[in-house]
Amino acid sequence: MGAGLYNFFKYITDNFGIGSGILFVVLACLIGFMLILIKTFPNAIRSYYEKQTRDHIIQAANRKNISQEIISILSEDVINMGLKRALVFEYSNGTSNIAGLPFLYINATYEKDKMGIMSISQDLQRINTSLFATFISKLEEDNLMCFKLGDIEDEYPVLYTVLSQHGIKSAIYYMLYGVYSPVGFVCYEYDENDRDILVKNIADSAQRINLLLNGKD
Repeated sequence: MGAGLYNFFKYITDNFGIGSGILFVVLACLIGFMLILIKTFPNAIRSYYEKQTRDHIIQAANRKNISQEIISILSEDVINMGLKRALVFEYSNGTSNIAGLPFLYINATYEKDKMGIMSISQDLQRINTSLFATFISKLEEDNLMCFKLGDIEDEYPVLYTVLSQHGIKSAIYYMLYGVYSPVGFVCYEYDENDRDILVKNIADSAQRINLLLNGKD
């Protein structure tokens, strides 16, 4: 095969000049490269999707383990702190507007309630963060916020409406951070508890949840 190509190259250069010979070599290399690409491309695509599938399975298993630990933390907090409800909210990406600016949503991903308290997380899915932009900015700035329902009616009217609809009268919020940016926050609803003690305990639990969501034990 190699000898045949060489003889053909020599024939071209002898009869049509060195320029034509060089052009032949270039074309031969391109054709060889294309043949190799055609042969290996399907395998590369298959390997890529197999890796994506493996990574997804691993991530799903990790999320399952993390979920169990977070629910355990929330359960302990509801019992030990006398909370009415404990929620974890996480940010998620959405589609974008026609200018390409992406939407950012919050979802209630975990919830644990005191016995007899009705779950509300199913109503708190895919909420556009722009509706709570002022509140979220303040929470990111202060890291922790704690207030009663009547205190926020004027400053955070949308949040006030959501909390009112679900009968939440007092709550503590604590920011959760990823490596480079916030990933969500926890919301603990309390009743007649000692707020100062709650703030310390909730901060400790929030830090544990934060580590889990960042893939750390």
